[in-house]
Amino acid sequence: KLNKEFEEVEKGIFLTGEVPRRTSFETLDPQLKCKIGNEYIVDSFADDSK
Repeated sequence: KLNKEFEEVEKGIFLTGEVPRRTSFETLDPQLKCKIGNEYIVDSFADDSK
């Protein structure tokens, strides 16, 4: 499950949720891709905690 908010997944274990990119050097790495169907696209890392 994707979650944009801070959450506790187990007692004392927390995920930050989605962290916005706010500076010009925080860009996606075009070499990191995910396969959707038969196509490879740049992975946007919407949630990399799962």
